[in-house]
Amino acid sequence: MSAERINWETLPKIPEQNTLNSAETSSRNDMLVDVNRLIFLTERHPVIRMPIDSFLGRLQVDCWADGHRNDADRETVTPRMVIDAIKEFGYEGAMQKYPKLERHIKKIQAADYSFPIHVHDNWLINGTHRLSKLVLEREIGKTQQDFITVKNLKEIPKEALISNDVSK
Repeated sequence: MSAERINWETLPKIPEQNTLNSAETSSRNDMLVDVNRLIFLTERHPVIRMPIDSFLGRLQVDCWADGHRNDADRETVTPRMVIDAIKEFGYEGAMQKYPKLERHIKKIQAADYSFPIHVHDNWLINGTHRLSKLVLEREIGKTQQDFITVKNLKEIPKEALISNDVSK
């Protein structure tokens, strides 16, 4: 694994934290992370390359929901399910066949896996859509890239944590 040099001046600017209309979060156990804040706080954290095979198990985890937050029949889905739908039907066909997955299909289609994913203690905090696109493109022969750039965090900055206690 080697460190990558990043030209910080050319990267697009990400909000320093979530806003009411843009809630990018990641949760695990009792921890809820403001992803935009995490990206901002770890902007200069070293980047390493890791084999994508080390993250394939993450694609089998029910970590996404179909539909919208208020849907009564909302179900969880795995990134692998969405990748397989895109492989079978293409982006447009998958959105037509599975309209509730449209948000994730579009995010995979727009993903740029040249940007690093964020990992802490084997938890993929940010970058599942980028990882999914890289795996998809590797499986269909569009790329032979077998690594992904990673910010492997020893700890999550406390300023990126959101309290789960809504009374605070």
